[in-house]
Amino acid sequence: MALHYRDAKDCDQRTDAAIEVAQWARDILNVDSETVVRVTRPHCGEPDCAEDVTTILLMRPNRPTSMIKIMKSLKTVTRADLRAALLPIVPSPQQISQREP
Repeated sequence: MALHYRDAKDCDQRTDAAIEVAQWARDILNVDSETVVRVTRPHCGEPDCAEDVTTILLMRPNRPTSMIKIMKSLKTVTRADLRAALLPIVPSPQQISQREP
């Protein structure tokens, strides 16, 4: 199945934004290299679908996958938005110190 984009430049900008948001999430959560952070902007093509939603999946070994939604378009998400959305799963300083050797 071929993927078609209306605006290749817009697609590249979304990809760059997703990479940036994923790196921010990794920094905020202080995760290791085995943790996968996936940032997406769902698009279902239906008129009633929310286009201005950014979804972050956090997949950690031996732990359930966490999903966070930010009710903003991917290109407008700020680091502060992400930090607020991730607050419920940000490890405490005590948890971080327990992971370090």
